[in-house]
Amino acid sequence: MGQTKMNSIRPVCKVAIPLAEAGKLVTFGIVAVVSNIGYDYIKMGASQGPEFAVDTFFEKISIEVAKEYLEKKVQLVTNYGWE
Repeated sequence: MGQTKMNSIRPVCKVAIPLAEAGKLVTFGIVAVVSNIGYDYIKMGASQGPEFAVDTFFEKISIEVAKEYLEKKVQLVTNYGWE
């Protein structure tokens, strides 16, 4: 991983480490920009400071559902990410 990418992920890890140490399950997601059935999807729940609770976890969704998530661009960008 290049230095720029490492610098990008360090702040996220600094937030995640204490959460994991406190016994919380931590997952990292990226915002989906194309529909894809090869990934699991996470619907973010309520904000809990710099992190979010997981509202729903969708495992290996169908292409139709993946396209539906992508079409809901506002909701997708703010609520759904790949895992």
